[in-house]
Amino acid sequence: YCMEYLLIHGSCLSIKDKALGFIGPTRSGKSTLNLAFILRYKARFISDDTIIIDEKNNLISFPQIIFLRALDILPSDINKYCILSGYSSLRKEYIYAISFPEVINKAKLVNIFCINHDKNISPFVRQLSRADAYEKLLLNLKFNSHVHKDITKIFSAINNILVYQVKNSDLSISIESVFNTLYSKGESVCHELN
Repeated sequence: YCMEYLLIHGSCLSIKDKALGFIGPTRSGKSTLNLAFILRYKARFISDDTIIIDEKNNLISFPQIIFLRALDILPSDINKYCILSGYSSLRKEYIYAISFPEVINKAKLVNIFCINHDKNISPFVRQLSRADAYEKLLLNLKFNSHVHKDITKIFSAINNILVYQVKNSDLSISIESVFNTLYSKGESVCHELN
């Protein structure tokens, strides 16, 4: 994949043919946000842990089991997708394994949200400058994507993607922040959610 696609550490979903991606450090809530949007707004699962994007901003589905540490902020219907739960000695924590039977094959990536939590700050969402957006994406590349021979083509395609920084004190606020940002910007993705 590395020679044809860019691989980013994150999760993504689609609404019709448009996709939202979530990136951020480990334990920032990317998978939880992805699932919250899928369950709340009937979005479609594309991938978890790895976003695969081509130079035309098309996402390639990468179905896999999603491992969560908690289910408490997700709607109760998450339980019908939980195929296993228990203590993982490998991860040294209690986990829930989630699987979605249906995934979408392709969608166009239109927004990426960089998620960070900090209990010492006031929540905010802001659109990143092109330079900051590139830096966030470079920091979240997986494997050897950074040596892709045509990376300039891929990053020129990313010029059409809006990238936002989401800083909140808690994950449940992030869900509302992302939705409110989409709604206030008048994104067509958000209107398709309603």
